[in-house]
Amino acid sequence: MHSFLSRLNTLFAFTISVLAVLTIGVFVSTYFEKYHETVSIGVNKPIVKHMTDYSANRKKNDLGVLQLNLDMNLNQLFDWNVKQLFLYLIAEYVTPTNSLNQVVLWDKIIRRGENARIYLHDIATKYYFWDDGENLRSNNVTLSLAWNIIPNAGRLLHVPANGSTSFIFSDQYTTSRAASPKPNLNQLFDWNVKQLFLYLIAEYVTPTNSLNQIVLWDKIIRRGENARIYLHDIATKYYFWDDGENLRSNNVTLSLAWNIIPNAGCLLHVPANGSTSFIFSDQYTTSRAASPKPSS
Repeated sequence: MHSFLSRLNTLFAFTISVLAVLTIGVFVSTYFEKYHETVSIGVNKPIVKHMTDYSANRKKNDLGVLQLNLDMNLNQLFDWNVKQLFLYLIAEYVTPTNSLNQVVLWDKIIRRGENARIYLHDIATKYYFWDDGENLRSNNVTLSLAWNIIPNAGRLLHVPANGSTSFIFSDQYTTSRAASPKPNLNQLFDWNVKQLFLYLIAEYVTPTNSLNQIVLWDKIIRRGENARIYLHDIATKYYFWDDGENLRSNNVTLSLAWNIIPNAGCLLHVPANGSTSFIFSDQYTTSRAASPKPSS
């Protein structure tokens, strides 16, 4: 009765009971929470293409192509019983054969502790908008956002967001991509682009080599991620080493290029429009300049 194992068993049973009561308390304390938030959904340049869906069959079907604007702040949803959120954007429309068609175009997992303030502008859909037929032209489509609440204890909740938007596809098929005047890479993500590999190249001439190339920065952008990039005063990702002593007073040209990784077809190398040049100092820098101290 008073042996070590008996006492250990009693302590273990008491601990389990306390944890069970705490778990039930966590569930009950958040049972009546609604977890609703208002979101803003926008659509730009919706078009319809008539393409072959090689992932399903060789038959041509309608493919909807559009760009999304998403603006939401879901930080308020994370109370003490929310472990993570699973967000998904749904497109709903009606066809002669189905009274309700639903296609998931975008999703995202937000874990506890991560920033749930989301602002995405002119992004491509993460998943393709295929119709099982030819029913997208002139069709009205409603986009709505919802999320699953993954709790620490209790039931899995499905919560529709407050806010949706509707648009109508064109009555004509689009056979080519229209030129875009906007200086961002979201426009590159058509239906056959899986991801982009960006790299910044420094080019310069030395007495021993007519062309030296060094990659200073790179980035992978996957389909569904925001490809509007603005970086200010960042350090190079990789060191700018010269195989000698040829950088002083040398002219260097910086240019950006990217590889397009397609779903089908060849890998494309595309140089960007635009570059810049600069000249290094003719003197070596041996120490970091002191920063002026703020006056007290």
